[in-house]
Amino acid sequence: MPRVYILRRRAPNARHRRNPQHAAVAVTQGILRLLSAEELEVSWRTSCRNVKNRDILIGSVAATLPPPCMVLAHMAAGARSFGTGGRDDRAAPVPSSSW
Repeated sequence: MPRVYILRRRAPNARHRRNPQHAAVAVTQGILRLLSAEELEVSWRTSCRNVKNRDILIGSVAATLPPPCMVLAHMAAGARSFGTGGRDDRAAPVPSSSW
């Protein structure tokens, strides 16, 4: 059973955190005023299901992985433009002069 918190905020919102061993569900006073008992139960069940299925973990990993991948892609693109792509570094043959 997750710990339950009520936040003193007007904005309607419900939040859940972490894995089943450290679960916590928080609702705001705004959502308590806005939703009926049946709607609150649906919100509660959804939050508990998300905790049970570790949706926060999956979402956190999905949000954390793309930025480093983008940095590596930009670095690779920059390295490609500074590589051997434009100029040939080998010495050009010197034409022999006929003296």
